[in-house]
Amino acid sequence: MFIHPVILGAGKTIFSDSAKILPLKLMSSTSFSTGVVHLRYQKR
Repeated sequence: MFIHPVILGAGKTIFSDSAKILPLKLMSSTSFSTGVVHLRYQKR
């Protein structure tokens, strides 16, 4: 998943309000100079 920071306003929602919540564990994260953060998750 790549996250692009939003300073003002709102970003697009990628999950519906009824989306099932899955237990996830953060495996790694990488920050780029552009402000984008790459997060790698694994199901628990």
